[in-house]
Amino acid sequence: YCYFAMVKRYGGVPILREPQEYVGDIESLKVPRDTEKACYDFIAEDLDEAFRLLPDNEEILGKGRATKYAALALKSRAMLYAGSIARYGTVDLNGLVGIDKALANDYFELAYKAVKELEKSKRFSLYRKNSDKEKNFAELFLAEDSPENIFCKYFQRNVNAHGWDVYFVPYQYRGNGFSSNMNPTLEFVEMFEHKDGTPANFAERAKDTYFDDPSELFQNMDARFGGSIIYPNAIFKGEPCSIQKGLIIEDGSKKENATNYEEAVYTANDGQVYHIVGKSGSGNYSGNMTGFFMRKYLNENMPQSEVIENYSEQHWIEFRYAEALLNGAEAAVEMGQHLDDALLWINDIRSRANIKQLSLSDLTVDKVRHERRIELAFENHTYWDLRRWRIADKEIETKQYTGLCPYFDINKQKYIFEEVAANKYYYTFDVKMYYERIPDGEIAKNEKLKQNPYYN
Repeated sequence: YCYFAMVKRYGGVPILREPQEYVGDIESLKVPRDTEKACYDFIAEDLDEAFRLLPDNEEILGKGRATKYAALALKSRAMLYAGSIARYGTVDLNGLVGIDKALANDYFELAYKAVKELEKSKRFSLYRKNSDKEKNFAELFLAEDSPENIFCKYFQRNVNAHGWDVYFVPYQYRGNGFSSNMNPTLEFVEMFEHKDGTPANFAERAKDTYFDDPSELFQNMDARFGGSIIYPNAIFKGEPCSIQKGLIIEDGSKKENATNYEEAVYTANDGQVYHIVGKSGSGNYSGNMTGFFMRKYLNENMPQSEVIENYSEQHWIEFRYAEALLNGAEAAVEMGQHLDDALLWINDIRSRANIKQLSLSDLTVDKVRHERRIELAFENHTYWDLRRWRIADKEIETKQYTGLCPYFDINKQKYIFEEVAANKYYYTFDVKMYYERIPDGEIAKNEKLKQNPYYN
């Protein structure tokens, strides 16, 4: 696990199979980097041994400990990465970074086989305990007994609790402290599809259109949309999430950027008083910059008084069965083999999301990647996926992200959306960033370590 964490950042690192012992000769401890290929082969070998040696359930070692299936799940992920590096990366420094393109399918096959082994165990399945598919998707991240969980990190109040809820809950549901720190972009939320498989096209559909209720724009969506995203007037904790950026007043101008929901009001010519922003609206006070909040992993049943730091106890799912299925499907499509399995796995995931099933002709690399970004959003995959696919520089470089925010028009007594810049920043991803800089301090301690390309 730690080698994979290093290799996906730096490429090849020194492989140490035995602990080093200092016997007075510092030079003997200085080990050069191995190739990236050798590191991935070592990881695969290590995980095969772990699969043989680890128990098949947590009862022997204790809750939250790795089982042989955690080893398989990690192998499916790591070998998928290795295949992508081979297919889309470039070999440099005599193989310290990059893998020969001819080996791509070998690694994809290893990823696929690890998923088949997981499937064969019949230990895991997708979480389907709630017939409401939107709520079901939200619940799966809180259910400790989920048949989808392969390897989790657990938390307990007064021991090692965290602050997921206090940082990410919308402003109106906050306890005593922070809120609103995660605002999904329009670019992301438009990746979701309607139940019939047609694109979301929120911004295009909202253009010059008035709504009695802003939530009307977001109906009939893939269940993962409502299970992952809190959108304007979505019901959360029993009440609509009040997201409003401002007012359009009598003369057609805007009132916005209020700093306080209760006190920031506008009195219309007819004497009617309006709040300029929503309770969780896009005023500067709330931190919401896009018109959307993240729902995934939020505990909807947590009392508001407990939404404070170090009180959240929901576990973190490091490996879940849906990711493994997507690993296998991507590997299969990259190889152009085992496509019946790939289709079965992806349609199982889409069935849970209540969205149109795919056919074999739909199984393109881009479609599988798209499915992955929807299913695994906010689970620490997207950034690394963009890197291993070698498209991060195209997708992120000089990118300014946007939002879609509702205004209330007091003349029409309806809502209208406006596309806005999420913030003032342009984001950067240079091609050299596919491998990170080896810290100068490490090279100073061991001159046998070669720096990665473009950093000298």
